[in-house]
Amino acid sequence: MSLEIQEAVTINEENLLIPNTKFSICYAYSDIGNEEANTCVKFCVASIKHTYSNVVNTYHIKYKTEKQFLLSTRTQLYMKMRNDIRGNLIFIDTDVIAYNAIPDDIWDMDFDIGLTPNEENWPLMPFNSGVMFVKDTPEAAIYMKSVAHTASNVPEGMHWATKEIGDYSDWWIDQLSIANNYYRLKDQIKFIFFNKELFNYIPEGPQATDAYFVHCKGSRKSLMKQYLCGILGSDYVS
Repeated sequence: MSLEIQEAVTINEENLLIPNTKFSICYAYSDIGNEEANTCVKFCVASIKHTYSNVVNTYHIKYKTEKQFLLSTRTQLYMKMRNDIRGNLIFIDTDVIAYNAIPDDIWDMDFDIGLTPNEENWPLMPFNSGVMFVKDTPEAAIYMKSVAHTASNVPEGMHWATKEIGDYSDWWIDQLSIANNYYRLKDQIKFIFFNKELFNYIPEGPQATDAYFVHCKGSRKSLMKQYLCGILGSDYVS
């Protein structure tokens, strides 16, 4: 596997100190030369800047690797950011719109890792990784390291799933790893489950919502601009 870090978090003393905010929003994305994917990143970043303004820090890593390693590599970069950046973090996919600001008391709750359940839609992958809350605790760091290790060390040719996944197991490797390590470590690490309709809302069309994060995954990416313009109150101009 080859990996090229094209643009990344600058790790310096300022980043390593606990920031003057309650949390930072982090994302990692690959340069695959896809115009739609690049547009999604722009919409995602614009929504964060609007919804949170100067309230949070944002960090990102842009990388390039072979297609089959896109998501296993991203788990490693998430682990890197958890290790290198102090303070609480929210990891989001770049097809997510930061639609409403989360409540201030979220981080006062007792947990290490916050996930959004999705078991009724796909029991094999009970959590959607599009939005993850990761506290600055040793236990959270252990979990992120374990997820990265699992995603990066699946024996060649091994598929964790039934025919539901088939040849697409590489594409789902991050969510499979998140689930695997939740079941393995749930007695050692404090998990909390957030309501997916608020914290990782997946729309079926443009509609009013009170969600904090709107996840326009898959074919829903075409909805990102509409949701972004909804919070901007005007058209988006890059």
